[in-house]
Amino acid sequence: MPDPEEVRRSILCGQIPSHWQILRGSVSLAIRNAWVRCILPPFIGFLLGETVSVWIRYFLPSEGFSLLFAFIYISMLLLMGTVFSFVAASAVRRSIMVLLPEGCLQFSDISNNLLSTPKMLWYASIADIQLNSNFLIGTYLVIRNRDGKTQKWYPSPWYGSCSRTVQVVLTAYITYNALNISQPRRENSILA
Repeated sequence: MPDPEEVRRSILCGQIPSHWQILRGSVSLAIRNAWVRCILPPFIGFLLGETVSVWIRYFLPSEGFSLLFAFIYISMLLLMGTVFSFVAASAVRRSIMVLLPEGCLQFSDISNNLLSTPKMLWYASIADIQLNSNFLIGTYLVIRNRDGKTQKWYPSPWYGSCSRTVQVVLTAYITYNALNISQPRRENSILA
């Protein structure tokens, strides 16, 4: 099992072995994700609220539509969307996912060497994997390690389709099991 710090250093130096698979974050996917998750729901809420207020004013005449309020609200939404997009774009440039023969490492910041930045998944320590899906969250994995501990592994939407990322991780896990079925398993723990 390789050390995450060694993996990070070899990626930064450009010395990537051929058996590693590297997934880099996409800036356009991060911007789309920021707009869809942070800006679209309030904008839809605003449109629904204004539609209801038009119907209420039709039946109960009052002061009228506040065009200034609508302009300020939409301007604030656009400003928030732009700020969230810049934050997401700067974060995704530093994120990387490395599929190793022994496991999977997901670095939220490849240039930083903090121990909290890599999310590690070692195949030797997995007892069972279940594929789950949720309407709001999407596709994710429920992983039970050999110690009986269970964790949920959510792929980042920055690496493309979450379903595709989960499929790549599952394929790597199945390949690892197929190649190591005759070897005795090592007892390792999964670090989140």
